[in-house]
Amino acid sequence: MNEKLAFKAAIIFIVNHSMVYQLALQSELTFAFFTFLGLLIMFWRVQPLDMVQSVQSKFIIPATIVFGISILARSTGFLMIGFTGIVFLKKTVARSDRFFKIYKYIFYSLCSIVIILLPLGVVILWKPYVMHCETKLDRTDAIPKWCLDPVPNVYNYIQKVYWQLAQFHSHFYRDVQFMGFLHRKAEHFIVALPMNIFVFYTIYRFISAQGWNFVTFGIFGISENKQPRIIGFYENPALISFAWHFFITMLMIITMANIDVRATIFQPKQINSRVASTNVLYYWGFAHLIEEYQRGHQTNGGKFVTILMMIHNLYYMVHNFQWFVQEISFV
Repeated sequence: MNEKLAFKAAIIFIVNHSMVYQLALQSELTFAFFTFLGLLIMFWRVQPLDMVQSVQSKFIIPATIVFGISILARSTGFLMIGFTGIVFLKKTVARSDRFFKIYKYIFYSLCSIVIILLPLGVVILWKPYVMHCETKLDRTDAIPKWCLDPVPNVYNYIQKVYWQLAQFHSHFYRDVQFMGFLHRKAEHFIVALPMNIFVFYTIYRFISAQGWNFVTFGIFGISENKQPRIIGFYENPALISFAWHFFITMLMIITMANIDVRATIFQPKQINSRVASTNVLYYWGFAHLIEEYQRGHQTNGGKFVTILMMIHNLYYMVHNFQWFVQEISFV
């Protein structure tokens, strides 16, 4: 990662399409702060061609704690466990002949899972039940419906009633539509299309550049010491976990979100662009597209995606400022 690319990514972050939500009292800014801080701690001294040695355990655990704090702002923070898991898995495979090292990595991995699950359980299960259910049981008839579920989960209830988000696991709400994108209105696809194009184009570039190494999370593919010494953005093995995190996060939104509200090109009420605004690879990938465009090294497809994202960023930013006070822009 070079300084020019980092500078461009920082500028895009400052003037991104959902910046109004990062200026207001919303969850985006808090979540982005702790997410970026955790990544900074974990990859503080990363060497792309030697992640096993350069990403040290003494940085991984503190970073995971910061990721856990980010969950208090947004539940999607639990996906950050992927960064911790991939690094420890790479270390385990690389040092499979050292028993105590493997034991250490397994122990740290279990600790990381606990660190991530604790805030998730507190925010979704324990604290809401204590506040809204325990105080009303046997005292009043005004008990929220979700309190009577086998596993009371206020988050699932909010998603169903207020956000109309379809769940993969409909154990608690069997009437929720499976795979929400199959039930989404055409105009919802239109407003979400630019970001979806960017996501799949980015993953396509990573797969084209790294192939099996990318598909196997950089663990069972090309070893880092066999990588060429000069690597480009999409050839960088250190970005594999970032790309997978970006893809899985956006895939969850694409497949699960079924926002049943009015959304048109002129009132862009959709969630995937707002979620992307808290993902670091969005800014890096967008900045790299701009660099390629400036150097004239892009294919026609690359130019199309670059121009599309420029228009998307400007158009959605303007309209979010315009409609933020009316609460009719992003969800």
